[in-house]
Amino acid sequence: MKWEARGRVVALRRMTFLDITDKYLRWLNDDATNAHLSRQRWNRRQAWTWLAERLKREDVVVFAVCLRIGHGMVGTVKVERNGPVAELGVLIGQPGRGYGTEAITLGVQWVRRTWRCPVRAGIKTANARSIAAFANAGFTFEPESVWANHA
Repeated sequence: MKWEARGRVVALRRMTFLDITDKYLRWLNDDATNAHLSRQRWNRRQAWTWLAERLKREDVVVFAVCLRIGHGMVGTVKVERNGPVAELGVLIGQPGRGYGTEAITLGVQWVRRTWRCPVRAGIKTANARSIAAFANAGFTFEPESVWANHA
């Protein structure tokens, strides 16, 4: 397994089609999680199509967030190059354990090392968990635009 970035508890590796499991689809379709995403209901074919489209692009990388011990997947990080900045999004299927903050930090480190550009994230103001995770990872907030910039 090739780790792209490793933290204390989680590590990032490139997401593959094998990661689109029933558990992953439950995360995508969880009402609490989906309230902050697209509100779309996902099936396996839609998730495969979504990932296939991103795997073709050089300006997008989707990582599986995995536990360092046991290697179980606990979420995803998506980074997308948008001009001079990268946009980072995170989905954690097991919230409240600190995985999000560490995954965000690792995603930022990967972007800085690989693309050498600033990172920002679009976060809905009602998404308190995400706001806390990004703040804990060193982001500052601009409430007017709901964008977080990582210096």
